[in-house]
Amino acid sequence: LTAVTFPDGITAVVYGLLNNCPNMQSVVGDIATEDGKCIVIGNTIFDFVDTKLTSYTIPEGVTAIGDEIFAQFSISLTTITVAESVNTIGDNAFNNANIKEIYFKSTTPATKKNALFNFYVVDENLKYYVPTEAVDAYKSAWSDYASFIEGYVEQH
Repeated sequence: LTAVTFPDGITAVVYGLLNNCPNMQSVVGDIATEDGKCIVIGNTIFDFVDTKLTSYTIPEGVTAIGDEIFAQFSISLTTITVAESVNTIGDNAFNNANIKEIYFKSTTPATKKNALFNFYVVDENLKYYVPTEAVDAYKSAWSDYASFIEGYVEQH
């Protein structure tokens, strides 16, 4: 199974609906992102489907990342860019040892439900890159992850 077309009008799916589909490349329908890589309902990502990509940018307009969305161990992602519009991150959303860099575009730290990842699963070299002017805000809001946070200047 490499693609799924969802009918219009779906209002709910379980988080990680397609986690056991290692060959999935895209989803189509009104719950799919324009790029076909995520299932989104009510501006919340419920699933990420392309296990072959090494980098991904969450589209603007998404306001929440559900629980364990990027935690599938079959995912090849090493770099994620989180849209400025994301203001809530679910439990263990980035719980994947392959992920090495996560770029956050917002200068305001998102609210995290609990843990962004389990420390025993993630590479100690993981970096959370945040806008330079927001480093202190992120380290304060996410104090348990302060050692992972570094600033960056976005190139235009």
